[in-house]
Amino acid sequence: MKKVALLVFVIMMVMTVTACGRKEDETTTDSNEVTTTAEITPTADSKEVSPTAVTTPTEVIVNEPGNNVDDSEQKLEERYLQAFNMLAAGNEENCMPGDEMLAELENAITQFEQLAELDYKDSAEQVKEAKYLYAKAFPNTDEDDLEKNIELFSELKGYKDSDVICDNLKFEKAILQDKVNEYINDLNSRPEEERYQIAINMITLGHNYCDPRVKAFEEVFVGLGDYKEAPTYAKYTEALYLYESTLSEQINIPIVSVEIQDVEDGIKIFESLGSFLDSANKAYELSYIRAEYYRFYGSELNSYDKAISLYTDLLKDATKEELEVDLYKPYSFIEEKINETKYEKAMYFVDKGLYDDALVILNEIKDYSNMEEHIAQIQFIKAQTFAAEGQYAEAVKCLETIGQISDMRDVSELIAFYSKLRDGISVKDEENPYKKAYQDEIVAIATAKPGDFVSYGNYFGETEWVLLEKQNGKALLIMKFCLYDRTANDLWYSYVWNNSLAREYLNRTFLYAAFTNEERKGVLTTKLKNSDKYVETMLEDTTDRVFILTSEDVNKYQEEGVRFGYDEEENYHVGYWMLRDGEIALSDFVANTLNGDGAWIRPAIWVTISE
Repeated sequence: MKKVALLVFVIMMVMTVTACGRKEDETTTDSNEVTTTAEITPTADSKEVSPTAVTTPTEVIVNEPGNNVDDSEQKLEERYLQAFNMLAAGNEENCMPGDEMLAELENAITQFEQLAELDYKDSAEQVKEAKYLYAKAFPNTDEDDLEKNIELFSELKGYKDSDVICDNLKFEKAILQDKVNEYINDLNSRPEEERYQIAINMITLGHNYCDPRVKAFEEVFVGLGDYKEAPTYAKYTEALYLYESTLSEQINIPIVSVEIQDVEDGIKIFESLGSFLDSANKAYELSYIRAEYYRFYGSELNSYDKAISLYTDLLKDATKEELEVDLYKPYSFIEEKINETKYEKAMYFVDKGLYDDALVILNEIKDYSNMEEHIAQIQFIKAQTFAAEGQYAEAVKCLETIGQISDMRDVSELIAFYSKLRDGISVKDEENPYKKAYQDEIVAIATAKPGDFVSYGNYFGETEWVLLEKQNGKALLIMKFCLYDRTANDLWYSYVWNNSLAREYLNRTFLYAAFTNEERKGVLTTKLKNSDKYVETMLEDTTDRVFILTSEDVNKYQEEGVRFGYDEEENYHVGYWMLRDGEIALSDFVANTLNGDGAWIRPAIWVTISE
């Protein structure tokens, strides 16, 4: 028994030692990171074992079909994230240059295609997204590019809006090849539902202003007769074409070339469609353009009141539930437009010498912008008009009003002077404070040199002019500051100098508002030769006291070293101003003495500098 027990004990020890040796070998293998692999031949009853390859943790594996590489979960995830980053980098929202964007997307496509073959996550879907973004980023610079892009979106059939974009590109190609009729004829040969859906997609996809597809697909809807909502879409596309045509004119030549009948017809159709698509919004937008039209032509059509009424209706309609465009919320700009129109109506009255009518309007909107300054200017014009006619009592009343509402001018000395004349007190001419100021101005101009700043008059507190030239006892001045109001836009967009509101405004309102009676007498009448590069017919010469320069004038004085802007040390922006021959001048200044910004005009005058 003892021998048997001893034998059992020995066997158990051997088994223990063997087991410990195997465990130690396994531990040693893990700690030494063995970098070789044993070839494993699967037996008939064993499970399939994937081959392995060892690499450094930072190495990125690019797998290709048939390669014997590591497809472990970690490596696949690294490659997936790398491809996803490429996809994100190639997104058009990142504003990456076109070639770089396409390169990133191409790499993303390759990576996701490889991962899709391994059925990793949603790589197959990401392939489509990468191809979709690639197609959207692909340039359409010529017909060949357009054809390639059509192929790209055709391959994505059914993915997102690829079918719609593809149809859009095909129509673009038809436009480019002047084959719109062929395209429409082909479309009309297709089943009704297909025609219907393509036509809807094409007018709702988004397009350029006055796009020919709008008119073309109106015919498609008409051809569909009573099929589904085709009659409603036909009316919508008819109005949409009028809308697009109007906005096209707005982009190129604002308001002045708008066909008002098209606007009226568009509003009527959109309003009849109620809440169909964005009809309510488009009716509102056209209504706004209609109001702008009658405001712009207010002086010519006597339509300021009509414009004010239309703006008021817009303000009421802005609360309609159908309107969803944030552009028209909170609608405060409509109230501003009403005030602007009233102001322009008042200035129209001033241009016609109807000062009291203008003052009634301006007092209604005296809290708007700097209306009190405008009221003061008109009172000053009235005072000088009365004084010139010997009505000194009325002149004093106007000047006393100015002292109560504005410190733009110090009129106290002039009030005292006119009061003496009103009361029949004999006064000497030199007691007139403005007479003395005028004499000081012309002495300073006479001793200045071209390019110097000189003072003459006072327009809303601005008194400085640039001296351009002196000859034969007279001097040519251009205002250091620009003026902005409706007259500048009128001159730029609508009329030549001869019949522009700018000319009328400068030679009446500005002439009387900027200068005293003494200064105005010193402003000489000038015969102007007029031309405009954008007008084919010969323009008549005009005789004006206040005018604007031509490009020939500007070039001449610049060549002589005259700077039209501020001194270099003054920190102002570069601006532009209108010229009489249709050109625009640039110089290193910005000046704005009236409310608003945009097209500017710089008055010029010849003044006498010898008494």
